Amino acid sequence: MLWTALLFAVTQGVTEFLPVSSSGHLQLLALLPGAPQDGFLLVSLHAATNLAGLVYFRRRYWDAARGIRRPGPGRRFAVHYMIALAVTGAIALPETLLLSRTVLYDWWASPWFVGGMMLANAGILLAAPRNQPDASGNTLPETTWQRSMLVGLAQGVATVPGLSRSGITIAAGLGAGMNRTDAVNFSFLLAGPLMLAALAVWTVAFWGTTSVWFASWQSAAYLLAANLAAFIIALGAIRWLLAWVRAGRLRWFAPWSAALGLTALLVAFLR
Repeated sequence: MLWTALLFAVTQGVTEFLPVSSSGHLQLLALLPGAPQDGFLLVSLHAATNLAGLVYFRRRYWDAARGIRRPGPGRRFAVHYMIALAVTGAIALPETLLLSRTVLYDWWASPWFVGGMMLANAGILLAAPRNQPDASGNTLPETTWQRSMLVGLAQGVATVPGLSRSGITIAAGLGAGMNRTDAVNFSFLLAGPLMLAALAVWTVAFWGTTSVWFASWQSAAYLLAANLAAFIIALGAIRWLLAWVRAGRLRWFAPWSAALGLTALLVAFLR
């Protein structure tokens, strides 16, 4: 149980913020013999990596909160941020509620569906603009209500397994004219509160499987170790993605997404 939990943790930590779809990777890992089939492990690992994102961008969240109190860039960003949240929530929360239902979850988790979406994800990364300018990233992202709506729409659609939330939202930001650093930062800042809401829904949906991990102190310790590993690795993955996107290398992740998508389709064909 420890090694399979750690395998899931490393995968989640590496892929949660990279534009290659953590959900797609985890769904494919679940097909391995002996892989844990309960949803609570995946929920807890998503919580650990989401916490890493909140910790990494804590200063920007604080800057945004302080900026609401007075007119200026901070307040404008807060308004645009709320627009993006509203658009995403209107799409993602109903989608998450449907996804947590067993029949639809099993269909969306099939290798046929995940593989197809990972190929679509690769196409999105390849189509993303490559010549957008960069910025220092020391301030809050500069955006408009139109850009915010587009990124919010992309974030909502990205709940689908096989699509990368970071990949599709960064690509949407770049396509809307944001510079590379602002596109990454806005994507990650938008993901934090939305993931907390989704995790609350998933926790309720998969609460019945918690007994597997709290039946003994050993299994509880395994769960804690897996979540700690996912948290630490996710912090490094954020730094990696920031550096690559600033260098205009978002499309470099497309071959991996495409290769894994084709692998998933092959697995589906052979099953």
